[in-house]
Amino acid sequence: MKSKKNIEQKILRGLDFFRDYSRCHLNVRKGEFQLITNNLLELAKVVREPLPREKKEFLNLWHPFRIEQRATRKSKKKDIETFDIYSAANLVNIGILYWTFGEFKKAEESYSRALKICRQLAKQDPDIFEPDLAETINYLGNLYRNLKEIKKAEKFYTEALGIYRELAERDPDMFENVAGTLNNLGTIYSDLKEFEKAKKYYIKALGIRRELAEKDPDAFNPFLAITLNNLGSLYRDLREFKEAEEHSSEALKVFRELAEKEPEVFEPYLAMTLNNFGNLYSDLRKFKKAEESYTEALKIYRELTEKYPDDFDFYMAETFNNLGGLNYDLRRFGKAENYYSKAKAIFNKLAERDPDTSRFGLAITLNNIGSLYRDLGEFEIAEKSYTEALKIYRELGEKEPKVFDPYIAITLNNIGNLYSDLNKLREAKKSYTEAVNIYGELVKKDPDTFDPYFRQTYSNLQETYSNLENLLGKTEELYRTKVSETLKKSSEKPD
Repeated sequence: MKSKKNIEQKILRGLDFFRDYSRCHLNVRKGEFQLITNNLLELAKVVREPLPREKKEFLNLWHPFRIEQRATRKSKKKDIETFDIYSAANLVNIGILYWTFGEFKKAEESYSRALKICRQLAKQDPDIFEPDLAETINYLGNLYRNLKEIKKAEKFYTEALGIYRELAERDPDMFENVAGTLNNLGTIYSDLKEFEKAKKYYIKALGIRRELAEKDPDAFNPFLAITLNNLGSLYRDLREFKEAEEHSSEALKVFRELAEKEPEVFEPYLAMTLNNFGNLYSDLRKFKKAEESYTEALKIYRELTEKYPDDFDFYMAETFNNLGGLNYDLRRFGKAENYYSKAKAIFNKLAERDPDTSRFGLAITLNNIGSLYRDLGEFEIAEKSYTEALKIYRELGEKEPKVFDPYIAITLNNIGNLYSDLNKLREAKKSYTEAVNIYGELVKKDPDTFDPYFRQTYSNLQETYSNLENLLGKTEELYRTKVSETLKKSSEKPD
């Protein structure tokens, strides 16, 4: 468990979040912040002590997003115990706090227990409790997405979407929940490299959020910008750079305006969008603009990390990694090495306390470091870095092969390139062959994305076979020459 000082920092950050959230969400109304404040402070005590089992020991905590509705609405079913309602709210709140502390297993347990109660309540009185059921399901989807357990996340998001769509037919206020879940599903399919499917969900979410933002820009512009940013990243993955720039530019404009008014809330989103812009400009070989975007993002993350240690260092490490990649492309190897080293140090530190969410970032950086040292001729360090990255990807891929197989394949191809440089042709052949087999399966599902990678790796494998044949041919020729010379010498010896 975290130290008392760390808990206080997290709680204060949580208070800031809920205060700011209340300003831009229709479901949180004036006068509720004090309730949220008191409940979050009480939750800190819950985390520090074992969860009580007796009913009388449960804290009377409200679900932070539905305080007024929960306080004023009354169920038509008299046999529903008030305790069940409070218990579900308590468990969700506790799950939120455990998530904040990086205690993901405990968060999962709390959400799952809340979900069981919400399912029972929704069966007894669906009109009242289905919104709470959908929201709890959505929380579990968010948790599993964060843990890269994509299949589970997809399952929960899909169920939540079905409930929200039915609710929206009766209550227009639920359309933002529909849009939010569509956006989450878009993120899931983007992670799975199912880009056309992701695009479909993002576009549906964008349509709803544009309509809502036109009616109430103060409330819904932040959500609109999130989907615009996601679509910009997706179009970049699809190599549709004009669309990517248009959507990202619109998102950046909105977040800049919001960050000027409320920097504490929206600067993280501004930095995220700047980072994505840096990635886009790097792909377009507009390196000066990319560097400007990354540098501005890094400045914001540095300031946020100083205020809220542990909350933004992951994103700072990602930005260091991106700057390393930019300088690598510019052949500024010294700067690239410096940025990669900083990213690796942060990811290693994060992996000690939160391996579930940071190892992926660490593997990406290790793979990049391997490529850098290969170019520098530091083959031993390159091999070590590639091998460490591959080990992490394989472990992550055991749970979610659809997400991590592409990363396994690209690292295997890089290792093959390294062994080719070292003239270790048999080892190169082994790595290339496995990469080709993985890409072969990926091409069947998404030829547009993976065919170029398949062709390049297959070409590398063919070249390796050719080099092996030449080597074997030269070896055989040398062997025959040696045998011939030996026989000749033997025949020349006097009897």
